[in-house]
Amino acid sequence: MRVWQDLDLAEVKKHLLICGDPSGDCANCREVGINIQNAKSCPTGKTEFKYMATRVTGSTSQAKRLKAKRPDLIAIDFSDFKDAKTRSEAHKFLR
Repeated sequence: MRVWQDLDLAEVKKHLLICGDPSGDCANCREVGINIQNAKSCPTGKTEFKYMATRVTGSTSQAKRLKAKRPDLIAIDFSDFKDAKTRSEAHKFLR
């Protein structure tokens, strides 16, 4: 089941673990090679992970596997995050 909710972009970016295979990246400080199975926070930036996303689009099976590994994190759609980030940056540029 999917749920849609407005979230603060800066808050999500600060606490987002971008999951790959087999490791992940911190969206806040861009640290790479993070163990996605047990990292509670970024080893470099020390921010706590609250959200997770995967760059693979259209793969519900990968999202389900990640959610099974990390039920403590809120799964978000990476393309939605990326689109919101792009809109925010464009809005700042046009000011």
